[in-house]
Amino acid sequence: MKDKILNILDGKKNGLSFKTIKKRLHPRPNDEELKKALTELIVDGYLTQTNNGKYKKLKKRARLLKGEIQRFSAGFGFLLMEDEEDVFIPGRFLKGARTGDIVLVSLKKDKRGKRKEGRVVKIIERKRQIHTGELVRKKKKWYIIPDDPTLGELLPVKHRVKIKESGLRVSFYFKGDEVKLKRVLGKETDPEIDYITVVEKYELPEKFPKRVLNNAKALNMPTKYRGRKDLRNWVIFTIDPKTAKDFDDAISIEKKGDIYRLGVHIADVSHFVTPNSALDREARKREFSVYLIDKVIPMLPERLSNELCSLNPGEDRLTMSVIMDIDRKGRMVNYQIFSSVIHSVARLSYEDAEHIIKGEPLDKDSVSVFKEGFYEKVKHSLILANELADILLKDRERRHSIDIDIPEPEIILDEDGKIRKIEIDGRLKSQKIIEEFMIRANVTVAEFMSKKNIPAVYRIHEHPDEEKLKLFFESYEKITKTKVEKREGNINSILYELLNRIDDERMKKVISYLLLRSMMRARYSVENKGHFGLSLPYYLHFTSPIRRYPDLVVHRVLKWALKKRLPDKTSLSEDLAEVSELATKKEEIAQRAEWDITDYKILDYLKTQEDGEFDGVVINIIEHGVFINLSDFFIDGFIPLDLFGKDAKTDEEMVSVIVNGKVILSLGDTIKVRILKVDKWRKRLDLIPRDYSISRT
Repeated sequence: MKDKILNILDGKKNGLSFKTIKKRLHPRPNDEELKKALTELIVDGYLTQTNNGKYKKLKKRARLLKGEIQRFSAGFGFLLMEDEEDVFIPGRFLKGARTGDIVLVSLKKDKRGKRKEGRVVKIIERKRQIHTGELVRKKKKWYIIPDDPTLGELLPVKHRVKIKESGLRVSFYFKGDEVKLKRVLGKETDPEIDYITVVEKYELPEKFPKRVLNNAKALNMPTKYRGRKDLRNWVIFTIDPKTAKDFDDAISIEKKGDIYRLGVHIADVSHFVTPNSALDREARKREFSVYLIDKVIPMLPERLSNELCSLNPGEDRLTMSVIMDIDRKGRMVNYQIFSSVIHSVARLSYEDAEHIIKGEPLDKDSVSVFKEGFYEKVKHSLILANELADILLKDRERRHSIDIDIPEPEIILDEDGKIRKIEIDGRLKSQKIIEEFMIRANVTVAEFMSKKNIPAVYRIHEHPDEEKLKLFFESYEKITKTKVEKREGNINSILYELLNRIDDERMKKVISYLLLRSMMRARYSVENKGHFGLSLPYYLHFTSPIRRYPDLVVHRVLKWALKKRLPDKTSLSEDLAEVSELATKKEEIAQRAEWDITDYKILDYLKTQEDGEFDGVVINIIEHGVFINLSDFFIDGFIPLDLFGKDAKTDEEMVSVIVNGKVILSLGDTIKVRILKVDKWRKRLDLIPRDYSISRT
């Protein structure tokens, strides 16, 4: 049939409609058969579909790219590419594609020095996405002002609306090009509206199905621990945030001569969550726990996360243990991995662990708990842990691990869900200790599984795209006014050196931001491709099975391998590939949800600060204006270029703003700003320079 279609379209400059092609085919196919054939011809690069829906034969077979669209409010979009530069799509060539749609794109002829540009040939898959916005009534008709500006300013609701009140927050979706109301979320002033909006927008499952809760309720701790090493007489304890309710990792440490014996003991969730059970299917669907400031949407019911699998002090708990012998240079001398049972002797907060290491008294409002008679033993272990962490941190420096330390906000809310204060979530030494120990356990398990050829879900971070790296090096040179030596070598070492060459904290923040944009996203994969950022050849996630499904799966496969009961490797690898793909997608959703609610709260707070002035750092310059990071609020705002003056323009490299031939602002500079406008739901913060008192670096 495909050959017949191509013959029919020969010489038809304007193309033919679906109906016409169908009429001219003999025997005449049904609609589904013809749609499939036409789509395959488009995918294979033989046909294109014009804006009026006609099918046209291409003179030369096109090279088509398949991918996801990201659309911007200015009208243009990008085809997101995994391993190469994203493709720019002008608005007139988007063909109605919205963010998240999977499309086919044909590239325009490559012009030297220009970015890749293309046009959407066909929308293969419309992303059924839930959107949020405000329902308003104008001239007896209903409209939605969408939070996503790429959808337009005002969307007409054509079906009957049974709501009487205008100005309510709602969710909606598209059916074809028509807007369909889904749910009324509430009033702008409702204390829970931020949380409700995020849950609805990302379709986060708040409640567990009854069968899942019943499955969890029926579970109990075993009375015997056959097949497990009994570590209940070891000095094992947990260190977590003050507010933690579940404890899925514990540590132990001792020293013999020059060898540190580090134990990392992780809750054995896989004992309770068996393959294809109701609990397993629900956890696989969720993939992650989602943390929305003061609320958590967990991957597992509380019966597991806060009870059976939580390594509570003074209680027997099932674990998977990784015991590592490490020398004074951070080298692994020996290791063991096995199923175990532990009895934690203490639950420590990060703050109290820090105090103990420094020889200080515990916090007055301490949440730490010690089993009677174990305080001194825990203190001794913490001193050893601090010593070993210093060794591991030096090893991290030696291998030139790239530590992009951009602080995150710790938001404290009042009873009405409003921000009471925003603090810097500065990493304590105790946090770094746990981080290094967990990384070492993850590396050990990854290396074991890779070298034994056991299928696994790896956490990979691939080498940055060469083009993006080149742009980063160019920006680095322009901002720092120092040369990046063009030399061969380990790219980790080069980037590590460039970051550590900068002493100025403002400048370092800008460079870190630019480097982060140049990096690939970390993701899950059945292929072990190493972790570029950590500069590790082997890496996976093993240490958080309560809140991450990939960790749970790694535990399950690891136990099968240790018992020599691995299922068929081919079918297992196929299943793990599916887990990896879904986990990568779900992780992005969880991150976006967490970022959204943080931005909503901060922008809500900034609405009350519109009379104030703030210090900002220039982190990006584009043709239309300047992005400013408000360091005290952990959020970015935008100053339109014309607010610097009628003659304001950017230089060719987009690193400076020039007025009347004079550079007045560059990347890394600080500037005093005031708030011009806060658009909370569109996550937009418009700023205005207080004056031109700009601090030059």
